[in-house]
Amino acid sequence: GMAGVTSDTYTLTGRGEPVEIRAASVSPNFFQLVGVNPVRGRGFTAEEEQPGKDRIAILSHSMWQRHFGADPEILNKTISLSGEPNVVVGIMPPAFQFPEKTELWRPLAPDEQLRGARGAFWLPIVGRFKPGVTRTAAQADLEVITNQIEQQFPDMAGYGVNVVPVLEHSVGFIRRALMMLFMAVLFVLLIACANVANLLLARAAVRQREVSVRAAMGAGRWRQIRQFMVES
Repeated sequence: GMAGVTSDTYTLTGRGEPVEIRAASVSPNFFQLVGVNPVRGRGFTAEEEQPGKDRIAILSHSMWQRHFGADPEILNKTISLSGEPNVVVGIMPPAFQFPEKTELWRPLAPDEQLRGARGAFWLPIVGRFKPGVTRTAAQADLEVITNQIEQQFPDMAGYGVNVVPVLEHSVGFIRRALMMLFMAVLFVLLIACANVANLLLARAAVRQREVSVRAAMGAGRWRQIRQFMVES
């Protein structure tokens, strides 16, 4: 499946001081696609993808608690977002904030002019593979579709589709820094291990007499090795 997801910002008013809210407008199938449904209320319907029918909102769990005091009666109440009334229809589970740090979701409802504006590349798309489908296979399938679009609409020549995993899209730009940090941590860990090994060797050196006594009393080599391993 595929869903459109675009980030927005609204100002929540009528609850004390105005507060800026990080939001997202999503296709009605978005929550089904990511496999997470509201813990209270419902998701969006296809009918709400039309302008004028999209004045509804789903709150994140943290926003519900922080701005509405976890009011159990919040569903079907109206809140003001940038001066426009929106009805709350759902509450998402704790910790769900996709896209990153999103506090509120509204239906994606572009008007007909924007829907028909071919070449207006404003809408990011997320998708989920069918079980068993690889990234390479999905890329090849989308390239076939892209070629068909180019044949039907020559003005679209030169554009394409690139399949990028969500994790890579989110942290790819800091991948090099993360790898350097990982290597630095690994290096420090190796130094620590070397220091501990030296301490254990020094400790073993001063215990030669003890080892000799244990051997004289009948302790085998493997038994002594096990003893030192447990101590280590």
